[in-house]
Amino acid sequence: MSPDYLKPIIARQQAIAEGNFDSTSIETPKFSTYAVCNLRGGVGKTTLTFNLSYYADDLLTLDVCPQGNLSYFFDSEYYKRSPNIYDALLPYLISGANRADRVASYIGATNRCFNGKRAYYIPSADELYMLPSLLNSALNMTENLPAIRRQKAVENILFALRSEISRELTQNKLNKCLIDTSPFFAGGTELAWHAADALIVPVRTDRQSINSFQLLIDALTNSSSHFLKYAEKIENFRAPKIHMVVLTHCGWSTRSGARSIPNQQTQAYLQ
Repeated sequence: MSPDYLKPIIARQQAIAEGNFDSTSIETPKFSTYAVCNLRGGVGKTTLTFNLSYYADDLLTLDVCPQGNLSYFFDSEYYKRSPNIYDALLPYLISGANRADRVASYIGATNRCFNGKRAYYIPSADELYMLPSLLNSALNMTENLPAIRRQKAVENILFALRSEISRELTQNKLNKCLIDTSPFFAGGTELAWHAADALIVPVRTDRQSINSFQLLIDALTNSSSHFLKYAEKIENFRAPKIHMVVLTHCGWSTRSGARSIPNQQTQAYLQ
């Protein structure tokens, strides 16, 4: 038997699985920019981002993971496309680099399932693997600047993705954004946290995924974490909210008549 506090969670999951869940029964805040994030690979971030992007309209989707799996789902030849997300970020990190304009592409042009949907995306790039080093170098170069100039320089760097999202949303007349992140924090994921209003966190029912979720919470809340290092030094700092935790790779009971009822491992995870 499940503890009483788990019963409404399991009941809600079962209603969702059976198509009987009334989403209007839960009041949650709505944000304009979400990042799908967990500091572990293989938990379903990209799959979840792709499915959410299919069901949304007036949406800009960004792929800041260097693996580029989401970009491949949108366009199997995305790696030939220029400019990409790295091109868009580079001018914020290297003085004199040319600014890219209208980086987003219409998804329906390369994936017919999105025909008729107002959905755009900015593709990944292999160079994102090197972004953590480039980002840290750019931040280190601000150390010797006078206080006011340093604050502005740090804001310009850390809010690079936020600035590009705002510009692309305006240019393409879109009103929401979804960001697929990498399994590691540094680089694109770090900039995504500074750009996002809220996080959607997929978590598998295994100990490693729960541990990575705890690392994510610590990074958002521990004042000594790398993410919060500049919190007191930049005027418009904000930490994203954790809006939703999504159970992925869960298991179901094989008992006769137990359709959509979580098995013992999944129930233990919920607890």
